[in-house]
Amino acid sequence: MKAILAVQERFSSPMQASKWLHLQLLLDPLEMQQLFEELQEFYIVQSGQITQLGQDYLTQQNFLSYYSDYVNCLKKGILPQDPNSNHYFTSLFSLSLEAFYKVFVGKEKQMIQAKIPAVQLQHHRFICGADQTLRSMAFGPSSIFWGLQFSYPQLYQTSVGEVVKVEQNENFPNTALFKTIQKWARYQTVPTPFLIGGQKKVNSPIRLGKQCFAWINNHPQLQKGYLQVIV
Repeated sequence: MKAILAVQERFSSPMQASKWLHLQLLLDPLEMQQLFEELQEFYIVQSGQITQLGQDYLTQQNFLSYYSDYVNCLKKGILPQDPNSNHYFTSLFSLSLEAFYKVFVGKEKQMIQAKIPAVQLQHHRFICGADQTLRSMAFGPSSIFWGLQFSYPQLYQTSVGEVVKVEQNENFPNTALFKTIQKWARYQTVPTPFLIGGQKKVNSPIRLGKQCFAWINNHPQLQKGYLQVIV
């Protein structure tokens, strides 16, 4: 098993990056598996969380299992409740473990941090406001579960304070990874066509996998009738 070899004696400031590109996707479990097959070999790392010593990355198989459980709840009209999913869905995708370093926390724990940009994952939720506007990454009792947000920066501050553009070259290997996700999503997903309040039709920039159309209106937070997907 490969491991993160770079070790620091103490924590340093988190990696500084800005002008993030965001891609919000709700995929069927089969589509998420197809995306992983398109990406081929990459690592899923729990950055910024205290983990067991030696647990440097998550397996793709376990990630897909948790994602499948999450979506299957939505298919059945149930809100996902598994708190462990946060460990999987708040993580980083990277083509190389060299993008990270770790700091030991006591004798049996560690924390991993990114040295250079990697693809950042987060739970994605949105709200539909009283003005019938959809707002992503809004959390609260009325926010709607909608898959994952993939993010990647366009600017990066080096360890000596220089701000550089994040390009596709050997210094930023994960640029190619994010571009592959973008390209796959462009062909395999669509801007979600919502009907708001039974009258207003909106093509939202948050995207939906084509295989989700068969079940998406089983989503428990859409069944209230104010918001639905036009299928």
